[in-house]
Amino acid sequence: MPTEIPLESIYALVNGYHGKPGDILGPHEDEDGKTTIRIMRPNASSLSLVRTDSDEKIGMNRTREEGLFEVTVKGKWPTGSYHLEATTYNGHEETFGDPYSFPSQLTDFDIY
Repeated sequence: MPTEIPLESIYALVNGYHGKPGDILGPHEDEDGKTTIRIMRPNASSLSLVRTDSDEKIGMNRTREEGLFEVTVKGKWPTGSYHLEATTYNGHEETFGDPYSFPSQLTDFDIY
């Protein structure tokens, strides 16, 4: 089941003015030991998560018409443990990394 994200956050993300996109995008662990990974790829007709160490491929669900994809997987998926494969609406295939899989490099000093 897709995670509920407030509509105003989706609009902010789509229009490029969301102040903290990492709060929505990338991997997010929950208390049950699962990780939900969200990717924004408006030009993709399909998107798959590919585990780097085993080439396991998991299809992602398009949860928003604006191009938000999501999948929930078991366990931790740390930085560098996956990449993404997309098929665009015009049939091109793309392989890319998830920039939101990396932890924030900002410190409190940078923020304030």
